[in-house]
Amino acid sequence: MELNLFGKKELWLYGITLNKVNLGALASVVADVLQLPREKVFVVDAGTDHVTLDLLCDRIKAEQILGREKELLAALASVPGITLSDGATIHAEGILGFISCNPETAGEALNRSNKMYKELVQRLKKRVVIFSTGSEVAAGLIEDTNSPWLMEVFQAREYLARKGGCFPMIRKQLPVLCAGRQWKAMVWPLRRAG
Repeated sequence: MELNLFGKKELWLYGITLNKVNLGALASVVADVLQLPREKVFVVDAGTDHVTLDLLCDRIKAEQILGREKELLAALASVPGITLSDGATIHAEGILGFISCNPETAGEALNRSNKMYKELVQRLKKRVVIFSTGSEVAAGLIEDTNSPWLMEVFQAREYLARKGGCFPMIRKQLPVLCAGRQWKAMVWPLRRAG
């Protein structure tokens, strides 16, 4: 599952001491562990007991980040000139904060999230809005018998159906209604018996 970082792209490493460390090598180790291209990870701050990294990506796969703290700290400990204290940690805000999760718990949470996401997508795919057309329906000259029938047809197929109103001049109003929206319109040819 791919996750949006929503602009929160920094990792803070605490409990890390540097001695003539090549910051490019440090960033490369982080990129390798997180399965990111090396040009997408930069050290933006290095102090006496911390390092701050910036990930130059807007999205990341959950598997790349969830529960990876210990693995990342172990990989960093192998970089020449880096010493980690016993309490070394990684801090991040937003989605990247999941790096500190227990890997087993993170895996379970990821599986539940994937299942919920798939169920939600399926539910959203099965929604329909029914619009009546025709000036005679809009003016109340005739009863709209198609909308109730269509509601029944869609509901029988387990769609969440609702009425969306009436358009006397559908060819002029539909482009205005849909302007700026990414709606998928589907014309479902149905023949009404009788």
